[in-house]
Amino acid sequence: MDTGVINHAVQLLLGEPLPPIQSDPPAPDRREPAEGDVVHRSPTDNRRYIWRRPVLAAEPRDEIAVSGEDMARVERQLEHYR
Repeated sequence: MDTGVINHAVQLLLGEPLPPIQSDPPAPDRREPAEGDVVHRSPTDNRRYIWRRPVLAAEPRDEIAVSGEDMARVERQLEHYR
């Protein structure tokens, strides 16, 4: 885990006026969304969150369930990293 990103996010949440972290260019082997994947766009820029069908349909269903609320919470938290 890159703790530098966590430290940056904490400083932002504490009010430090830091510039966004510069992202690496997308990896060339990233797959485009497939049928059954759920895609949400970032409200602040051109990023997107892709929830893959195998994750959303993982078994056992009584232990593994990703709800719309779960997706929204994770996406909100990830927005703090940028």
